[in-house]
Amino acid sequence: MSARLMALCRSLPARLPRGGWFVVAFFALLALPSLLPLMRPAPVSLGAENRRPAPVPAWPRAMVEVPRLPGAVDAYLADRFGFRDPLIRLNTFLRWHVLGETGTPLLVAGTGGSFLPRITRRRRTR
Repeated sequence: MSARLMALCRSLPARLPRGGWFVVAFFALLALPSLLPLMRPAPVSLGAENRRPAPVPAWPRAMVEVPRLPGAVDAYLADRFGFRDPLIRLNTFLRWHVLGETGTPLLVAGTGGSFLPRITRRRRTR
């Protein structure tokens, strides 16, 4: 660490109000999932979802492509978000054990802990 950064770290307790460390720790933990892929880029595997991860978005070459850029960047970052797999598992666990619903609209909970495919009827069009 540089001397300037060390001096700033030593002076923080005097600069922060009482309970300020809690605020700093809260925002550090809040930023951690966003910063994790930058610190430790890992290969993304979405095999359980039966799809490939979103590719790195290309820089727009024409003005017509500019409106598509935010969606492409969002899809790229969503696949590489820190703690993505544990958060998806936690979401599925809580939805099933707390709310009693499955993580997908394609399944219905049956008796005895079994899952059944949801059957929908198609409307006939004339």
